[in-house]
Amino acid sequence: MSNSAGETPNTSPHEQQPDGGAAPEPAASGGAYRIVALILAVIVVAALAYGLIDTGIKASALFTL
Repeated sequence: MSNSAGETPNTSPHEQQPDGGAAPEPAASGGAYRIVALILAVIVVAALAYGLIDTGIKASALFTL
């Protein structure tokens, strides 16, 4: 269909979304991003574990002779 000026109608991006309203997956997403995310998650968990263990050791030192 065309409008009165003979131009094609403007299609907005929301009409091109897949069912469920989810945004389409970017073309560059893949294994590399998942590997980086996994490595960062491991680093964060390791840092949290280190902090908890270090705090536990220092707290226990307060109550020992």
